[in-house]
This record gives sequence, C-alpha cells and structure tokens, in this order.
Amino acid sequence: MKKVCICGSFKFHKEMLDLEDKLRKESIKCFGPRKEKSILKCFDKIDKADIVYVVDPKGYVGNSVSADIGYAYEKINQFTLRIQQTI
Repeated sequence: MKKVCICGSFKFHKEMLDLEDKLRKESIKCFGPRKEKSILKCFDKIDKADIVYVVDPKGYVGNSVSADIGYAYEKINQFTLRIQQTI
C-alpha cells in the first residue's frame, strides 16, 4: 500500500487536515500535517512516504514547502500532486 506525506503551508492547515481525513477514510496510510519544530522531522516523514501531496490553494507555497518539494524530488519518484481550490 502506498503511503502519502501531506505538505503545505500552515496557512492552509484546515485543508491539509481535511485531505488527511479523506485519505484515511479510503484506508490510505498518510503522514499528515503537524507543526514541526524542525524541517528535519518533515524530511523524516517524506522518507517514509511513497508520494508527497502538496496542498497549495491559490498556488501558494512558502519557503519550507519549497524545501520539502526539493527534498522529495531527490528521494521519491512520484513526489507531488496538486490541489487547487478557490478560497
């Protein structure tokens, strides 16, 4: 079974939690958003995942999410999916 790491700006924390709930209801293992004190903890979640799902309403990603994407690109073949929402 594929494991999904959900990344995104904490400006969109609710959207990330909603996505986590939807994935879990479909029995998809996921590593959801947590307010980490270290970007290395985010990288640990990426290391455990097969897919990184970037939640980016309005196309916004900040510095930390950019680092997550770069790290995931080096580690994982299927590294990002996008969700566009009108907020």
